[in-house]
Amino acid sequence: MADAFLVAFAIGFGFDLCGALLAASSASTPLSGLALFPPWQFNSDKVTFAGYGYWTGLVALARIGSLRFVRKPVFSRLIQGGALLWVTIDAAVATMTIESVPDTGLIHYLGLLTFHGMLTAWFAWIGLVGLSLWEALWIAKAVPDASKTPFQLLTELQDLLGALVRGRFRDCSRLSALFRLRRQAMIGHAELSLAPMDSGMANTLKDLQERLQHAEPAAKEPLSPLTIVPSRTFWWSSRFVRACTWGFLVFVIFLLPILPDGLGGFVWQALTFPFPILSISVPIVSSVLIVVLLWRYLVAAGKLTVGEDMDGVMQFRSEQTLLKMCLGMIVLLVFYANLPSFYPLPNLVVASLHARTPNFSPAQFTLLLLLFAVAMSGLTSERSLRWRRAPLEERRKAVMRQVSSAIAAFAIAWACLGIYQPGVIALHQFEGVWLKGVMNGNGPNTAFVIAVEMMVLTGTVGLLLTKLLNAWSRRVEEFFVGDPARHKVQT
Repeated sequence: MADAFLVAFAIGFGFDLCGALLAASSASTPLSGLALFPPWQFNSDKVTFAGYGYWTGLVALARIGSLRFVRKPVFSRLIQGGALLWVTIDAAVATMTIESVPDTGLIHYLGLLTFHGMLTAWFAWIGLVGLSLWEALWIAKAVPDASKTPFQLLTELQDLLGALVRGRFRDCSRLSALFRLRRQAMIGHAELSLAPMDSGMANTLKDLQERLQHAEPAAKEPLSPLTIVPSRTFWWSSRFVRACTWGFLVFVIFLLPILPDGLGGFVWQALTFPFPILSISVPIVSSVLIVVLLWRYLVAAGKLTVGEDMDGVMQFRSEQTLLKMCLGMIVLLVFYANLPSFYPLPNLVVASLHARTPNFSPAQFTLLLLLFAVAMSGLTSERSLRWRRAPLEERRKAVMRQVSSAIAAFAIAWACLGIYQPGVIALHQFEGVWLKGVMNGNGPNTAFVIAVEMMVLTGTVGLLLTKLLNAWSRRVEEFFVGDPARHKVQT
């Protein structure tokens, strides 16, 4: 329960934090607005609201809790829908209050229902504590051994803090892995007791028990002394690249705005200096960052390593999603240059504090977005380095699959953009007059109908292209790498 809430809260609060950091970098006075009780709630002289952290966390709690404890699809969907409806109402009331919409009619009653944003954060905390206790009692009831150690969590935290205080970071990592395995094994036992015929859960639990048997003796070994071995290759390591990226990002967000106007303008001009490529001008720094993102996408781990636990599976899926988002962002940058007008960073925290984000030019906004992407995608580099020890055939197959996916993404985006705008113009010429007469002369409704028609057509073309390119990528993969299963059958 706590893990699900933490992941969802981090995603939502990260969105709020990014906008607040950009606004604080150009503000003349420090921004304030975070409440102490409940923590991370936003307060201003005009509105109080929970923020995207609590909104996403509450929906995640409703989903995970209903799936684990209710186990009836109808009631589970009702609980999830109720949480989503509550969050939607709370966010709508906060947005309308910030935009100074008159507090009359439906808005007034919705605000009374949510106590104008003062309840959602408390609901999230009550749900987190209550579901965590329910989960502990549920495990203790289903697993006999769990009831014998009611203070096991406190003992584990004490061991972890002791290792950290003494500077034994490797032992802290080893103990943390052991405690995670214990927790996962107990949850697996509890889940299997409710669904004893679930073969997938049984196999997962068997794997966890085997790993736990190997981890228990290792955890009882004497604690190793703290040793720091200097690395001669640090300057070429992925950690150095990540440190430089985060340092560059901190410089652009916090230090560059406080430089004198002349010096700051010169630095921005140098960072966004264009380089002519095929009759178009591309900023050099942005081009380098795009190449880094594409390289990380292509050399990323193609599959899970053998023996990964649940945390490893979640980490792998998250890293894959992050890299795919980076690829989608590159496609957007290539085909749509004026990003500030397309995605203007709407942020309730900034609006509620009467602040504003810096007025970036398209080139500056693109550079900042790429810096964020390179810094975050650096979290996947450790797994990519471990992937180098995989068999060469598997790495070739993964690279070919990712190259095919990148080509398909660019091809589909190019085809859809090439169809949509000329199609809208053609439909206006072909059926615009007739459709406007059907709409009683309403021009906006006519344009809306034509846009929907082209969206359906473009979506259909994109779906067909996706199927064709997926089949093409499989053929390319078999041609360059081969199909080991087919080869075994033939031999």
